[in-house]
Amino acid sequence: MKYLAILLLTFVYSFADDITVTITYGDERPDTVIETTYKEGETALEVLQKAAEVKVANGKYKFVRSINGKKSIPGVYGWFYLVNDKSPGKMASGFKLESALSMTWYYKVEQCY
Repeated sequence: MKYLAILLLTFVYSFADDITVTITYGDERPDTVIETTYKEGETALEVLQKAAEVKVANGKYKFVRSINGKKSIPGVYGWFYLVNDKSPGKMASGFKLESALSMTWYYKVEQCY
């Protein structure tokens, strides 16, 4: 039984990928850098929630409203993210990670163009 458990754990972790999650607060607070793992198909939001204390807006869309206590101000400042230094163009709750090495969350002025 012991060997079966070890084999099962090895199998599960063999499908996990490493990712570096960086959180940039936009103030005097230093960036937070977390090394974690994810399984292919996990969303950007799910991985962020493993790496930090996250609050999301309740409703139809799951906007990130707070990371580690730094709150967004709707229409003024908000949380945005990059995966492998590129904007996915999707909400984090709907973007499934695949071959991701890094994810950066940053706090900035919300701008509409």
